[in-house]
Amino acid sequence: AGSLIGAGSLLPPRMVVPPGSLVLGNPAKVVRPVRDAEKKMIADGSTHYVANADRYRRALLEKAVDAPNTKGSP
Repeated sequence: AGSLIGAGSLLPPRMVVPPGSLVLGNPAKVVRPVRDAEKKMIADGSTHYVANADRYRRALLEKAVDAPNTKGSP
């Protein structure tokens, strides 16, 4: 939990990543602990994605309500 795996990193089979680790490379290696700023980025990023999902869902529902009912139309 709370670890970051770098883009393009390839974890070997059965690699165990300690919580709060930054993992980079090919093959992937634990480079260092995740910094406080990076932990904040993880938390803020997930909040951002949840907010986007809610916004997208509301927009779809509004479109569904506004769309004319075309069932049974020739």
